[in-house]
Amino acid sequence: MSTNPAKANQLKVEGNALFSAQEFKAAGEKYTQAIALDRQNAVLYSNRAACNLALKAYLEAIEDSEKATELDPSYSKAWARLASAQDALEVLGPAIKSWHRAIDTLPKEGLKPSEVKQREQYESSLEATERKRRELKNEQRPADRAKEMLPELLITGNSRSSSAWVILSASQQFEDGVKIMKLIRRTHIPMGMRLTGMTGALTEMSNGILQDKRCFRIDSSDWVQKYNDQGMYISASIRHITPS
Repeated sequence: MSTNPAKANQLKVEGNALFSAQEFKAAGEKYTQAIALDRQNAVLYSNRAACNLALKAYLEAIEDSEKATELDPSYSKAWARLASAQDALEVLGPAIKSWHRAIDTLPKEGLKPSEVKQREQYESSLEATERKRRELKNEQRPADRAKEMLPELLITGNSRSSSAWVILSASQQFEDGVKIMKLIRRTHIPMGMRLTGMTGALTEMSNGILQDKRCFRIDSSDWVQKYNDQGMYISASIRHITPS
């Protein structure tokens, strides 16, 4: 694909104006157009991540932020946006690491007033994320509480009318989907990359979330990559289906 950094920069300026006007979807579209013309520009991915954060599209925000930090590991804002998206999805261990990277990549001395403010914001956010993790460690998940209820429900004969079964079913379906998703593997071949795995992950996960959205959780640092790979694998599988 052809590159055009000058045109990409103009699209970025237009996207920035839309973002300032809180037109986040339109701004994201401008950044997407710019990325198509300049795929090695970390700022474009980070700016689109900011749009996705504003739209609460946290998985997409993580993907864009990770790409920005891959292109420019010293980009503090990109690390902060990655941390914010991870925190929103309660992926708190990685979020804490990302907040540390956001802080560590700021200048150590001679900070501008804007950088001083950034550091204060990042340190405050880091403290909030660490506090949230401490609180969650002391809090049981709905599925854990439901499991504890089962013996008593079975004894009283009131088991089938309890919401505990719905909660457990949702949790099990979501976890089954995640297990399938994590079977996906990338294999490098002369023509590029091949994905191998199983379909069905997104169906199981979606069914679980429809029953009880609290079953959703991200439990590993490569979760988003596996999720995206699963989507690509399904798309490739559909393309290879031929009518009988």
